[in-house]
Amino acid sequence: MISFLQNHPLLTIVLGLGMTIVAAIHLVWYIRPSDIQTKSEFDAVVRNGQQPTIVEYYNNLCTACSLMKPVVDNLEKELEGQATVLRIDFLSEVGRSTARQYEVKIIPTILVLDPYGRVVFRQTGAFDSDLIKSKVMGLQNPEPQPTPS
Repeated sequence: MISFLQNHPLLTIVLGLGMTIVAAIHLVWYIRPSDIQTKSEFDAVVRNGQQPTIVEYYNNLCTACSLMKPVVDNLEKELEGQATVLRIDFLSEVGRSTARQYEVKIIPTILVLDPYGRVVFRQTGAFDSDLIKSKVMGLQNPEPQPTPS
């Protein structure tokens, strides 16, 4: 086989490209937050048991949502590795089903979820990134609970 490939350099290139594509597909074979298409994918991300999730419900036709996009983008950069940030279109299939689950009725709405998908903070309309960050940090460094006597 090797001598055959040595005599056919074009075939060697094609096989090499094919193997590279297979490796690339393997490397990205996970659900990225921007790729969420179903409620089960959403649930898998927000109920990971590892880190909090910030969910913003928006729609491209919503002016207030457009104004909050840079705030959400900034939160995503600042909290990288500490929280997952999702932007869910309120009118998409996953947006409608998860909005019902979390009782979201107005956009923009931002939720801070604990690692098990429970709402710990909710804000409708404009939101302050420092307040959101403090809620996320509070989940990472929980207040010590008093021990029962």
